[in-house]
Amino acid sequence: MSRPLLCDTAAAGAVRRLTQRLDGQGRQQARHAVQCSTATHAASRMPYAIIALFVLCHALASVLWQVPLLVAVAYGVMSITAFAFYAIDKRAARNRAWRTPEKNLLLMGLLCGWPGALLAQQLLRHKTSKQSFQTAFWLTVGLNLAGWGWLCGQYAQRA
Repeated sequence: MSRPLLCDTAAAGAVRRLTQRLDGQGRQQARHAVQCSTATHAASRMPYAIIALFVLCHALASVLWQVPLLVAVAYGVMSITAFAFYAIDKRAARNRAWRTPEKNLLLMGLLCGWPGALLAQQLLRHKTSKQSFQTAFWLTVGLNLAGWGWLCGQYAQRA
């Protein structure tokens, strides 16, 4: 019986996908080694890069235009809250229990919690494959960033 494995990285940096099966003596044997797309691995790191870029931009805005620390605190608190709600919803999904409504998850992202929501999606592998949710999620991120940009612009005019 064969079973597919996820892509892994070889010592030389080549990425490959393997299928394992047992040979005639019951030992595991790798079969059907194929090259995986390195773009898939790069794309899985993209959310972390987006968060890092936002943190860097916010730090620069804070230094250059004296954006209040309260803004960073709001993003931090809402991110932790959003992460917790995603974790609770993930557990509920596994246990077939009452779920957090998607509109609540999206609202938390809109209200400055999108960095934590994005981390939760990646680390918990939750809400990443439902395309309608992802579209709505990225729309809320865009709206939040537009608001953040407007706020920073107000402080930049005063500087």
